This record gives sequence, structure tokens and C-alpha cells, in this order.
Amino acid sequence: MTAQFDSAALFGRWTGDVLGRGQLDLVPALVADTYFQHTQEGNSNLSAGELADAMAREAVAAPGQRHIIDDFAVLPGWIWLRYRVAQGEGSAEQVAFSGLQLYRVEAGKLAEGWGARTAPGVDWAAPIAGAPPPPMDEGEEPVDLPLRAHLTWAYTEEIWKSGRSDLHPEYFDAPFYRHDALGNSVQLQTAAIYRGVAQAVAANPGLRFRTFNSALSDRHSWSRWQASSPGGAGLTWLDSGRLQVFRFRNNRMAETWTLGANPGVTWDDDA
Repeated sequence: MTAQFDSAALFGRWTGDVLGRGQLDLVPALVADTYFQHTQEGNSNLSAGELADAMAREAVAAPGQRHIIDDFAVLPGWIWLRYRVAQGEGSAEQVAFSGLQLYRVEAGKLAEGWGARTAPGVDWAAPIAGAPPPPMDEGEEPVDLPLRAHLTWAYTEEIWKSGRSDLHPEYFDAPFYRHDALGNSVQLQTAAIYRGVAQAVAANPGLRFRTFNSALSDRHSWSRWQASSPGGAGLTWLDSGRLQVFRFRNNRMAETWTLGANPGVTWDDDA
């Protein structure tokens, strides 16, 4: 059995049977004996039974909640998710929170996970006040994965490291949509993106990024990273683990979602 098949089969059972239908009795069959968990609060090792118990307590505390998978990538050894947890149906639906999750797959089971949630009530699928919905796939150009890989790399290595506003404005769709943990979903023009980057770089000399995991799917790039700055000021996400997803449209960055650990929670012993 290949690693790709392992991940795909596991994705279907985990998201469909466990997260979708609440069949927590399947957790021991789908999770490694020791599961390494990284959350906003910190890092821990759990047995499969302990993870099932924790999920059961959440289900009792919030009955009727279900996971809605908005985007995903299933790759050899890895599963990436962007999701919402909701109650009710149709017009009565209420979103409890939105989230990002990365799983490492080993021997056909979930062996490690990194996850973060938005503040309560944040629905990343809700309309952005005063802005039209982000354009999706109409007139989409053929997928150019090498170009998208370069854009994802250059966003950090060229734009963020330099703080320059004259580098590659063609990288971004106009307008660009950004979503964060507090529900601050905004529509930005390219100039505003670069202005924010330049201000952050100027206030944080020596800003350094480390990417621990990254992946490309047809319409998205996914990454787990951490930033540090010896003279940092004003960036709450310094020195804490982060998960980020970019959505591409016509081979440009069109939308991004970012979540991470609480300040000072690194997710990595050597970070």
C-alpha cells in the first residue's frame, strides 16, 4: 500500500466517519498508539484512547456539531484541512469556529497533528462587510504548479525579507482577501498588502522565517511556519507556530487564511 493511498483512505474515514458522523469508536483504528498533538495551547502526547476521550468530551459539551471541510489536500504522508464546525441546517446554521489542521500520516494512521481554531463564532465563509464575494473559478487559467510554487516561496523569501513594495505586484490578484483568527476578513488592494509588509519589516529588524512543512494542491498552497526577530515589536505571531493557506486564481494569490499557536508556543523543540 502506497503512502498516497494510505493518506487518501485515511482522509475519507477520518473526515467522513469520525468528524462527519461522530463514530469515535473508530479512533483507535485510525490513530497511532502515541499521537503527538500540537494546539494553540501547547504540545502533548496522547494515546488513541485519550484522543477519543477528548473528542467525546467536546461532543457532549456541544451536541449536534459537525465539521464542514472547505478545502483540503491529501498528499503522501500528509493531510491538510481548512474547515468550519457548525450546528443547525440551512438558515438556522450557526458556525462555532473555523480552523486549520495538518496531520502527519504514518503506517496508514494519524501520527501527529498541528491545529488552530479561530475565536468563537468566526465563520470564514461569511460575506465580508462592504466587499463583493471573492471571485472563484470563472475563467480560470490552466493550473501552473511550478509558478505557484515559486510565488509561495517568493512571498516569504523576497517580499517579506526585503519589505520592498516594488517587488512583483503581479503576484497578487486584485483585490486580495485575507482572513485571520479574530474574524478580521478584509479585502485588500496590492498597495495595502505591501504597505503592511513594509511596516512590519521596518519594526522587526532581522525578521526570519522558517518553513517546516509545505504543499501544493490544484488551487492552494499550504504551509506550517514560524517567524522570529531579535528586535521584534508589535507582531503577536512572532515565535509561535503558524498554519497558512493561500488560494490561487489565474495563478495569482487571491485569498489567504492564517492561524497559529498562542504567543510563545513554538510547536517545535528546536525552533
